[in-house]
Amino acid sequence: METEPNIPHRHGPALANMATAIRRLSHAVYQDTQDAGRSFGVTGPQADALRTIELYGPISSADLSRRLRMTPSNITGIIDRLEKKGLCERVRKPGDRRVLLLNLTEAGRRLGRRLPDPIEQRLRDALAGADDRTVSLLAENVAHLIAILDGAGLDGAGLDGAGLDGAGGDRTEDSANIRPTQPEKEAKR
Repeated sequence: METEPNIPHRHGPALANMATAIRRLSHAVYQDTQDAGRSFGVTGPQADALRTIELYGPISSADLSRRLRMTPSNITGIIDRLEKKGLCERVRKPGDRRVLLLNLTEAGRRLGRRLPDPIEQRLRDALAGADDRTVSLLAENVAHLIAILDGAGLDGAGLDGAGLDGAGGDRTEDSANIRPTQPEKEAKR
């Protein structure tokens, strides 16, 4: 017989179940990325960077950092390793030589096109028969959860009114020190 968690909050059991589901989701995403990257000779974060640069074209490292929700120092290390593998290069932005953009080499483009996105593929397969409204509602709910975990709360005013103080926990699992960044702070730099 399962026991209810002892959480002093009116939504205690539901919140505990939600937190467990989010941890499982986080682990599944991490594991899928690692497995996919490993089979192509790159790490999971390198695979994410390649896919993102392939999708958006030449991109600044700050923009890549925000899109992948990694710290700028992690992005620098990832790009350094991709450069050493001949998959990525830093190029001057036309019209503004002060700005460096990340661009894939031909080998990087070929690999970026071949790298699977296992999470997107699972969603595509699982939701193939779902109507547009169902998919939209799921996307909205995931966006709300992300906003809560990022500290914006349901109404964008923070967690204080939501009664979820301290939600989010320690986000530093065994993931090559990948930590979410705060886009607002990064944009000001």
